[in-house]
Amino acid sequence: MNSVFFYTFRTNKFVAELETLLNQEVYIVERPVKDFVKFKSAIEESGAESVVGIGMAKGSTRWEGICYNRIGKSEINKGDPESLSLKCLSSKIPAFVGMTKVGKGMTFGFCNYVAFRISSELKGVDNSFLHLNPDDVRKLQALAV
Repeated sequence: MNSVFFYTFRTNKFVAELETLLNQEVYIVERPVKDFVKFKSAIEESGAESVVGIGMAKGSTRWEGICYNRIGKSEINKGDPESLSLKCLSSKIPAFVGMTKVGKGMTFGFCNYVAFRISSELKGVDNSFLHLNPDDVRKLQALAV
């Protein structure tokens, strides 16, 4: 059992590199809305204490500090708070030590959707999300060699 469950999206071109850097499998979320129940079960079955989502960043690499109860113009879960806090877990993950920049909050797309649902539905799990710039993936690979 790994204490951290990593996931990313099918559009991530660096899955193999991330798995090598993290020394474990990274779960691929194919369809965030339709497959969430299956994804949530995989997290629960893993017994992980922490969940880290990894999305590709166009700008600088950053941990997201907040996720919002929105996807597009719609609420994700009616009755839930407008936003929920996310953790910065860089100190728990050797490959990401030193990456401590925290963003101001996510946009209302799939990264936010999945992070919000995890935070609202898996209360006993530390949830975090890292937007990782592709150049930083290459730098991490070079350091790991």
